[in-house]
Amino acid sequence: MTNKDEVDYQKTKKGQQITNTEVSRKSVASYIYELIKNPNEDLKESIGLEKNRY
Repeated sequence: MTNKDEVDYQKTKKGQQITNTEVSRKSVASYIYELIKNPNEDLKESIGLEKNRY
């Protein structure tokens, strides 16, 4: 994880290859916030986060 001041991530699901292991703490916090707002999103899923490649 990095301390960069950015929100830039993409989700990967179980079985998908993670190609970029760098992600900011702010991105992780943003994803958690979205889960709190939408508790049915990614329910019972195994999710990985990585910095968006594009």
